[in-house]
Amino acid sequence: MLYWKQDIEEIVERYRRINRRGCTGALIEVIAVRELEEGLPRVRPLKEWNFDAELPAFIDANLARANALWSRRTALMDDTIPSMYPRFGIAEHSAYLGGEVTVEETTSYHIPFLHDLKEADSIHADPQNRWFRYVMDGMRLIRERGQGKIASRLRGGCSPTELANFIRGNDLFTDFYDSPEEVHHLLEKCTEAEGWFLRQQLAQAEPFYGGILEGMGIWLPQGGIGHLSEDWSYMCSPAMYEEFGRPYTEKLIEPYTEALMHLHGGGAHVIPGVAAIDKITYIQIVQDPNQPAPAEICRRYADALRDKVVILVATPREVWENADFLRGRRTILQVETDTLEEAQEITAFVRRELPLTE
Repeated sequence: MLYWKQDIEEIVERYRRINRRGCTGALIEVIAVRELEEGLPRVRPLKEWNFDAELPAFIDANLARANALWSRRTALMDDTIPSMYPRFGIAEHSAYLGGEVTVEETTSYHIPFLHDLKEADSIHADPQNRWFRYVMDGMRLIRERGQGKIASRLRGGCSPTELANFIRGNDLFTDFYDSPEEVHHLLEKCTEAEGWFLRQQLAQAEPFYGGILEGMGIWLPQGGIGHLSEDWSYMCSPAMYEEFGRPYTEKLIEPYTEALMHLHGGGAHVIPGVAAIDKITYIQIVQDPNQPAPAEICRRYADALRDKVVILVATPREVWENADFLRGRRTILQVETDTLEEAQEITAFVRRELPLTE
């Protein structure tokens, strides 16, 4: 059984189909079944690892946990592809440019280091940077040790403006007003750096059934890239996005056939601008505290999202309640359940009520 799935080729074919304009329906990824996570092999907290000396052991520990989990899910016929990237938190998205990193139990943070916009020309990607090496070596180790059970996927990245926010900190948002020309120069540098980071990941990536697995484990055709994030959109207006965001995201993904963009509910006001980028073919919307559910956001921006594959993080109830709306659209539903029985029920519901049709 390849990749702990009885139907891996059928799953990939469903991804191919939903990628085609003219197809409608939904895929279903049960991203967590809580009862199946009890008693899995423990992986030490991130802050307890010495990645310089223990990277192979870190990858092996995560692979052991992943294999134990997926061995319990073989009866679940959803569209999730067992895969993994080397995850050290969030810092690796930008720490490949240098600076200090704080590592905690479940995540890491890159401390902003660009204290003066006039230092933007000093930004450069270093192939010997430790965090860059962790990502590259981690991807290679997963590829070598996954053994046809756990596939290697891209780590993913961020938009140039998101990268600028990581290295400049929240001073960036006053810089938009105080020093717009210097910000544009910084964004050019960030576009170059992030373009390099994505190319290096693709060079290390494992081809998967004629495509790639992007950072969230979603299959994209060869030539695609993902995931990217526009999390900074939480703090900008649509007009700011049009000036400081969209042009640089467009430039970053210009070499690729398509891209997947990750957005938070709190930044949903930039959806029309993001959706206007033709090469962004997939848009993920995730839940934020005190914000509408992603399905409600999808309804609000239904016209802008009409031609996109929308990845919705939803509860089973939200899937049931929005099935009529989702008919005639292209959707990948990412659902968590408490039990395997609930996971099988929601998978059967999606197959029955939201079948792929062309």
